Amino acid sequence: MKKTLTLALSVLLVMALAVPSFAGWIQEEAYYEIALSVNKAATAWAADGVYTPGEYFDIAVDNAWRSSACADDANDQTAFNLDYKLALSWDDTYFYTYIQFTDPNGHDNTWGADPASMWYSGAIQINLADEDQMGESRLEYGVGLTSDSNELISNVWADYLASGFAPKANEDYIVTVDGDLITYEARTPFTAFTTLTPAEGAIVSCCYVLSWGNGQDYCHTQFAEGCTGNGKDAGAFAMVTLAGVGEVPVTYTYPNSGTDGNLITGELIGNETGWGENADAGRAAGFDGNPETFFDPLGTGDGFLGIQASESYILDKVAILSRSTYPDRFAGALIQGSNDGTEWTTLWKSEAAAASVTEYTIVTEFENNTGYTMYRYFNETNHGDVAEVEFYGNPGKVEPVVEEVVEEPVAEEAPVEEAPAEEVVEEVVVEEVVEEAPVVEEAPQTFDFGVIAAIAAVISLAGVKVSKKR
Repeated sequence: MKKTLTLALSVLLVMALAVPSFAGWIQEEAYYEIALSVNKAATAWAADGVYTPGEYFDIAVDNAWRSSACADDANDQTAFNLDYKLALSWDDTYFYTYIQFTDPNGHDNTWGADPASMWYSGAIQINLADEDQMGESRLEYGVGLTSDSNELISNVWADYLASGFAPKANEDYIVTVDGDLITYEARTPFTAFTTLTPAEGAIVSCCYVLSWGNGQDYCHTQFAEGCTGNGKDAGAFAMVTLAGVGEVPVTYTYPNSGTDGNLITGELIGNETGWGENADAGRAAGFDGNPETFFDPLGTGDGFLGIQASESYILDKVAILSRSTYPDRFAGALIQGSNDGTEWTTLWKSEAAAASVTEYTIVTEFENNTGYTMYRYFNETNHGDVAEVEFYGNPGKVEPVVEEVVEEPVAEEAPVEEAPAEEVVEEVVVEEVVEEAPVVEEAPQTFDFGVIAAIAAVISLAGVKVSKKR
């Protein structure tokens, strides 16, 4: 272990100098006190610019482990507080390093013709040594990617064991640039910086400098002092204990249902936090691919999760995974669409509990599927927990079908025909005209058959019927 006397002497030296080696410098709080453990790799390393679980293990960087040095004092706080990801691992041959951060000034490295000067900008400096080394006894090298010619470059500034190590591009290191996001991966053979045989419990030391300035206007963010700002001192490096094989965390990707189709992506909408103001139960939990996490609304009908796309989409399908412990809460679930976030139209409703808590429910039949910019999962009749939701569709919009209402013609009342007037039949009174028989002068009372015949003729003409009385 390092001697406390060395620490005392170093502090006295800094106080005596009064002014640090660099113009702007913020010293770390845990000077000479940084210690951590690094797990053995569980996955084969590859120089591909991709962080793979098990290939590295994350290091939680304490603020007390930070320091910075800048050419311009105005950049001190930015350099000191720069957010970066540090992950380390080891195996029987190599010590592995992964660093990623967003460059505040944009990546700048024009040191292709002079790699030794890339400590100014656009590189990382890797410092490694045995645990008991002090001063300038260290392996220090840098790797970078030129911004003007896209060339991988490296330089070794110190090789205290005279190992002859010279890192090879795409074999021992790689640097990728995606906009302002810079990723560094490197492997360093133990033989280049330690006399120990790598094994569990062995201790080595390390220090990293992230150089992200522009040209010679350097900005250095440092993990564990010992390289920049306060001079070279391996004694200030972080003490690293080599630990056993790390447990590879299970990782999930979204979408995770395995269904095909055009996934609708966009901005998450709905409740940021869930039941009990729990951020882990907010909307993001329904879009992380992890079946064990879930969206848990504030209450029944109080909260939803969804997606706001950049354009209108017509739904093709929705994949839904119910919360494993509450499949009954799937009953009443709604898939709704909106174009303003205020008026929501229901496209589908679940009428029963989830049939499975391990298999996704795939919905393919919808009503009112005319195209919306926003889609959500919502339940107003049950506490709408849900583990995962995936919306699939294609850009477009159709005008809603409006059923033409055909008004039935109002039946005109048929004119009521008045009953025909009763024919007035004028009764023709036919008066029997009885022609009076001519007065026949009485003949002498002598029986004359001629008279009798005349009387009979008169009676016949008058239509007089003579019948006998009973």
